Amino acid sequence: MQTPLAVIQSQLEMWIGDPAMTEVQSEKIRMLLDAIQRLSKLNKTLLLLAKIDNQQFPEREKNDLRLLVEKILSYFEGQQVNLKIDLSLDLKPAFVEANTMLLDVLLMNLIKNAFLHTNSEGTVHIRSTDSSFIIRNSPAGEEIPKDKLFQRFSKQSTNKQSWGLGLAIAKRICDINGWSLEYKFHNNEHVFEIHF
Repeated sequence: MQTPLAVIQSQLEMWIGDPAMTEVQSEKIRMLLDAIQRLSKLNKTLLLLAKIDNQQFPEREKNDLRLLVEKILSYFEGQQVNLKIDLSLDLKPAFVEANTMLLDVLLMNLIKNAFLHTNSEGTVHIRSTDSSFIIRNSPAGEEIPKDKLFQRFSKQSTNKQSWGLGLAIAKRICDINGWSLEYKFHNNEHVFEIHF
């Protein structure tokens, strides 16, 4: 599926540079390129889920949790500044034995969700110990219904870039590693906890 999508994207990118294109035609091609990119992202996400389900990530090593979290947070610095989000960290030295890519995906999904669902001038708190990772954020919405929380394609956001797969992937990664992933709405905050 990725190959035909790449071919379509390549052809559209060639056409958009054609000087004979009108502004209306260029805009339609840009819309098609956006759709192709979304479809490609969905395909990659579903492939990742299939690989996780088939346990195709056997390599495990000790990962420095603090370094992984700090690296991921660097991707959200702009959003943190723009939305004036108060970020607090309490990262104890901790090493988690897991597949590095899957642990990175797990943490990225939870951190991205916290920033995505935090209101302007809100707060995000991240804490880690040698046996847990906890992320809390002031919500830009209400408590998430627990019966739909980890279901595939269940999303609370109106964000068009979201497919509603991030928490399903996070839960599956925790399940195959024997970790627990819990959610609660406490003191008007979304709280996600992983126990390693």
